[in-house]
Amino acid sequence: MNDEKFLSLLDSLIEINENTPVIVEGIRDEKALRKIGLKGKIIIFNRGKSLYDFSEIISNLYNEVIILFDNDRRGRYLTRYVSRILESKGVRVNLEYRDFIFSMLEMKGIEEISTFYEESIERRINGKRRRMQ
Repeated sequence: MNDEKFLSLLDSLIEINENTPVIVEGIRDEKALRKIGLKGKIIIFNRGKSLYDFSEIISNLYNEVIILFDNDRRGRYLTRYVSRILESKGVRVNLEYRDFIFSMLEMKGIEEISTFYEESIERRINGKRRRMQ
């Protein structure tokens, strides 16, 4: 994994999240994204609503969303299914961040992203210290 590329991607995600909501599967995913600096709207999928109600609410409120579901079997299924439904309602679904994160990192869940972030920052700091010595 290229730390600089990963950190640049997260900077971009933080910036785009100022105007574009991120949809995640659970509260731990939201907490992990907050920990790495996302300050915009993060929507936890479903929260007791039917998929139809959830997609109606999202399509009435937003023109674009970023989906960051996990990379396990359920997460991949939900990504395809929810994307299709939202797109059929005219919502632009951004999967680029999800695809890039899971292609770069050996992790299954979004809740792990804060650990990878902290490790990348630590390597960056240690690398700068070595160059300064």
